Amino acid sequence: MSLFRRPFASWLSLRTTLSSARSFSSSRLSRDDGVETPEAADDDTLPYKAANAWRCPSGINTGIRVRNGVHRVNNKLQKTPLIIPMSRELKWYMCGPTVYDSTHIGHAACYMKFDVIRRVLRLMFGVKMHLVVNFTDVDDKIISRSKARGVPAEELARKYEQEFLEAIDMLKIERADTYMRVTEHIPAIAEYIQELLNKGYAYHSDVTGDINFDLEHFMTNHHMGKLRPQASKVPPDMKGKGKRHPGDFALWKRQPATELGWDTKWEGVGVVRGRPGWHI
Repeated sequence: MSLFRRPFASWLSLRTTLSSARSFSSSRLSRDDGVETPEAADDDTLPYKAANAWRCPSGINTGIRVRNGVHRVNNKLQKTPLIIPMSRELKWYMCGPTVYDSTHIGHAACYMKFDVIRRVLRLMFGVKMHLVVNFTDVDDKIISRSKARGVPAEELARKYEQEFLEAIDMLKIERADTYMRVTEHIPAIAEYIQELLNKGYAYHSDVTGDINFDLEHFMTNHHMGKLRPQASKVPPDMKGKGKRHPGDFALWKRQPATELGWDTKWEGVGVVRGRPGWHI
């Protein structure tokens, strides 16, 4: 029971910190206070255009501060106010597990922390939240494990999906409103990748047959969390494996006919039998 006596700041120390409204404003804000939209942070060290800098949205100031993945000062992530819509209706997407093995303490910590945030927003601020969580049910690890055990990849994935749900139930973590599987949304994923190809943010590799995300080209116009070329830890020799930049990653991985995959036609490329990469 000692775990439940810890302050919220301990629960959310990895990415999210709860604090009183006094911690970011000289005057305390009630939960009904609206906030003005300030100017975007000015940081010339960021590798993206100023027009894409984070701007605080208008809405209701919750008094909660979160570490913002797109707001940096001197190249350091900053904590910013969590603002909710005036309607108090919130749609939230959360990355779910890759179901190739049993649920572990890392999963428990992640979803328990979010469960605290979800309950605080509902109970303290009257937020009506629709939470969507995905299951990555096709992946290199799933395919490898299914081969080793001699069972279909789908059977393996469903087994660990169920284990995950049973584990969060035991921890009294509220289930998501909607669960989605990657394998049930292949056409939508392919459409999204095609749009990236059309915009020049993805390319087909003649070496591997994969469709990769073009990190450097994307970063000339946009900014997204840790997607920064200089932050890439991928060895330089990866350039010899069909990538334009070491940090590029596969959006669509070519698969042989003997393995799980989908025949998909790409404009300007042709048919590439494959499956979504983990990142997409």
